[in-house]
Amino acid sequence: MTPELTINLDALVSNWRTINSLSKTAVAGAVVKANAYGLGLKEVSLALFNAGCKSFFVATLDEAVEFRKFLDADADIFVFSGCHPGESETFERLNITPVLNSLFQIDHWAKRENSKPCALMLDTGMNRLGLSEDDLDVFLSGDYHRLNLQYVLSHLACADEPEHAQNPLQLTKFQNALSLIKTEFPHVVASLSNSAGALLDGKYHFDLMRPGVVLYGGFPDPKVKVGNLQNVVELSLPIIQVRKLTEDQSVGYGASEVALKGTYLATVRVGYADGIFRCAQGKLTGMLKGELVPLVGRVSMDYCVFDITDLVNKGLSVRELESGGKVQLITSEQTINDLALMENTISYEVLTSLGNRYKKTYRGSCHE
Repeated sequence: MTPELTINLDALVSNWRTINSLSKTAVAGAVVKANAYGLGLKEVSLALFNAGCKSFFVATLDEAVEFRKFLDADADIFVFSGCHPGESETFERLNITPVLNSLFQIDHWAKRENSKPCALMLDTGMNRLGLSEDDLDVFLSGDYHRLNLQYVLSHLACADEPEHAQNPLQLTKFQNALSLIKTEFPHVVASLSNSAGALLDGKYHFDLMRPGVVLYGGFPDPKVKVGNLQNVVELSLPIIQVRKLTEDQSVGYGASEVALKGTYLATVRVGYADGIFRCAQGKLTGMLKGELVPLVGRVSMDYCVFDITDLVNKGLSVRELESGGKVQLITSEQTINDLALMENTISYEVLTSLGNRYKKTYRGSCHE
């Protein structure tokens, strides 16, 4: 009785093509960090590569090494966290491109006697990774001409709010820094847009976009739906037990919720160990036979309980449910974005929190 996570690779590829078609100047890469947002690095990356995606972004060198096991140098792989002492040889041997974030990383990479490509991250207002304006001045005045600098990146902090004043400020800073860098490295490829940035005006697109969550059916802002993007994930939860209450009784830890006499409760195999947040109490719904069923009581580590009274009263067989019934938590009707709203979070966190206790099933011609 294992919860099943179904990934539609055709929908994934369709989403990449949609993003790739948005810009007149830029091509779309793909962010596949965190095991492709929890959906499977190998399966996701192969499907996108075969569809024409050639640039992939991960967070760590370990993720890049895993990537290289199934895709050779025809696919460009970038590591956001850069290159650190003891890692250079692996970057070179596997043709992995570091995104250098600091003067220390630049010095470390520049000491190598190689002509391998590197990328440079600029901090234009995120204050997370990348060179500050002062750092950039030091870089441009230093002896770094031997670097094979091929890419310049930055990251938008507020692109999920299209009208936010931070967006044009970051755009201007990036444009100004890019013009300075191009005096020394005239052929660099520029990349500013993440998922949300790809949905902004074309002036944010530059040469290379880095979509992530939109590829997997998520929206940067779960309250804002984006046309033409398809649902990629479905989550089905096996029903372990159905019971009918013979009196009013509390349900779950803390006795925080009481169900009335005559209520039919279905216990399903999923919990907070599987990435279903405890804060969803009172808000979470599943789907059974196309109808919504509400969560009752707290989410526990391995189980949730749903009220299925209305469906049983309509004639749904309890025996049938206990012998193979499933409550769906993510569907094309109730997407990861809907689940994110119920859990007061974002679709990024929903996907990457799903954990490893699901049976992953891949569907679509991309998997055949």
